[in-house]
Amino acid sequence: MTEGNFEEGHPYADEAIRLNPGVLGPEWTKAFGFLMAGDYEIGFPAWECRLKLLKIDKPSIPMWKGESLKGKTLITYGEQGLGDVLQFVRFLKCLPPDTGNILFETPIELRPLLEYSLSQWNLNIPFSFRNHGSTIPCVADYQISLLSLPSVVNGFPTDPYLHAPPANISGSTPGQRLKVGICWAGNPTHKFDRERSSSLGEFLVELSVPELELFSLQVGPENRKDDPSLIGEGGFVHDIAKQFKSFADTATAIQSMDYIVTVDTSVAHLAGALGKNTCLLLPHRGLDWRWGLNSTATRWYPNTKLFRKSPDDQNWLNALNQVAKYLAKRS
Repeated sequence: MTEGNFEEGHPYADEAIRLNPGVLGPEWTKAFGFLMAGDYEIGFPAWECRLKLLKIDKPSIPMWKGESLKGKTLITYGEQGLGDVLQFVRFLKCLPPDTGNILFETPIELRPLLEYSLSQWNLNIPFSFRNHGSTIPCVADYQISLLSLPSVVNGFPTDPYLHAPPANISGSTPGQRLKVGICWAGNPTHKFDRERSSSLGEFLVELSVPELELFSLQVGPENRKDDPSLIGEGGFVHDIAKQFKSFADTATAIQSMDYIVTVDTSVAHLAGALGKNTCLLLPHRGLDWRWGLNSTATRWYPNTKLFRKSPDDQNWLNALNQVAKYLAKRS
């Protein structure tokens, strides 16, 4: 099979499925191929095979498969990372307008942001929220994962759909230089973190130029490992992330920036959902289907530009150099 030509591989996946009925691997591989190629009309329904792996903790509530929701309560939830919730929450906009009520089970870190954002949508559908992992029994007529919504509803919203609530994040006041928020590392427990994360040192090698003023959006242990002479008071990078209490604060900081430069983590999805101009750093070959194989644009976030490593790159410096050149033309 030619690298990246998924159509050539589908007959082999079909044969594997025929020979191994009920085995998830071939089904997953075929669905991944459709999604990587951007064929979402086929890919999303095929990707429902992943539900075989999920431990659904609401077994008494039927899965929603498109039945009328008039007068009904639908509970929806994320099933994977925070970035997935931020990416797929858009599809709640596509629910039938006569939906009786939506009960949204959301990670506590995202709840203030999502409560505020959904209140701005004016959908005329009642929303209520509960924290992910809550042990309080819930009553609903149907359930569906956010990631299953695009296989059931019609529509693919691409306009900015998240909104930053008012907040006071100091250190991001207007200035003469281009204000760039940076995030160089994802969750260190992610199985592909070594391939997707960079370092503050690599970012500074290419982005420490007079035209750019840098602001750290990095939270967690990766922020604290770096030399304090580089980040924080007196350093090259303003550490505004130390003020963040939730993703609502991160969203407010992102909105105050001119550009965001980030690796493939939840900050990329948040910036994209806010409609902020974003430079996203990616490995040469996608670890994640949603960014495709080699495009510099993404249907998911029209204001996001993709910068990929070259096949021989051992670090992120070449990709960051391309980002620096791109930003220099906009400063």
